Amino acid sequence: MSRISPQSGMQAMQGMQAMQGMQGMQAMQAMQAMQGMQAMQGMQSYSGAVSNPQLAYAMNLTRQDNQTGLDILDEKSWLTAPLKWSGSEDKLPQLNGAQHLKRWESSYRSVLISTDLVGSLSFADDGVDTALVNYRPANGKPATLAKLTRPNRDQFVEQMNVVFSRAKQREARTAEILTQTVPQYAYWSAICNLHPERTPKTMELLATLLQFVLMVTQRVKHTLACPRPIEYSTLTQPIILTPGHAALPSGHSTEAFFAAHIMAALIGGSESGARKESQMFQLARRIADNRVIAGLHFPVDSAAGFVLADALAAYVMARAKGGGRVKRTRVFSVKHLKAGALAQLDFLPSNPLWQARDVSVPKGPAIAKSDLLEWLWQQAEAEWSY
Repeated sequence: MSRISPQSGMQAMQGMQAMQGMQGMQAMQAMQAMQGMQAMQGMQSYSGAVSNPQLAYAMNLTRQDNQTGLDILDEKSWLTAPLKWSGSEDKLPQLNGAQHLKRWESSYRSVLISTDLVGSLSFADDGVDTALVNYRPANGKPATLAKLTRPNRDQFVEQMNVVFSRAKQREARTAEILTQTVPQYAYWSAICNLHPERTPKTMELLATLLQFVLMVTQRVKHTLACPRPIEYSTLTQPIILTPGHAALPSGHSTEAFFAAHIMAALIGGSESGARKESQMFQLARRIADNRVIAGLHFPVDSAAGFVLADALAAYVMARAKGGGRVKRTRVFSVKHLKAGALAQLDFLPSNPLWQARDVSVPKGPAIAKSDLLEWLWQQAEAEWSY
């Protein structure tokens, strides 16, 4: 049996680091382009996380020379023009107007919209094994969007058999696993032809909504507090660092299936759109699989993310368009399965055992439209029409 020398092992590690670094740089560049940070190099040096003392000194000298001979306290010419946002010089812009979003930078818009979305939700538990994600209307009784019940310990132990068996695929999937640790824009772009300059608002919408999904998923993870495979057996030995938070639901699964729902809503309606939608959902399943293969998740974690993504996508689209109601609660649970049922059961979205067992919500509350999300959604939607 051949052995890998320390030198070749180090070279392999450096190669993986370079690959991961390249993916990280690509993601960063895409985000920078999306946020308008690549507009002008001069602007980048003018303002940022680290200031430029030399530029600040030079600009102050320029200001002093340009204003030589002016009495600033008496200079009123800059106040003579009417304020364009109101048409009157004695008024300020309208309060809380969605039209202001076009004036703000994208990172600020993202915070506003994701906060608006999560602000109408509340989180609870049943005191036993179930996490609840509730929609809280301004008036009326809250309704449950998603209800996720964690498996028992024996069921997680059964799933270790699947985790161990999928480890055989690590060598073949390593490149994918490493390049999918960050949001999978490169993979989504390969299917949907996303581009930071051609579809900037779509990429901004995805980034904003994924921030919202992250907040919800992490809150549910905290509630359920499900251990990772490495906490059941040291033989798991994941090939990348195990995240420092709970397992179920899988964040990668939730985000990937959620992105598939959103892109389907933006692109759908044509034969081409249907093909892209199908490929996006196949990709989401593979991304979820890769987290199991890496040794970070159980298949049941992926299945829970699949169900949560469906609930959150329906909620987001109702907030974007208005007029929707909470008509059903997406329910995830495997507690009803017989002992041993999960020992060989991998995650497959088409398997009814993994799908949500919906519970209807009679007279569910209306989901209020978010003017902020509607503005960005319409901007993104416009990029897909000619």
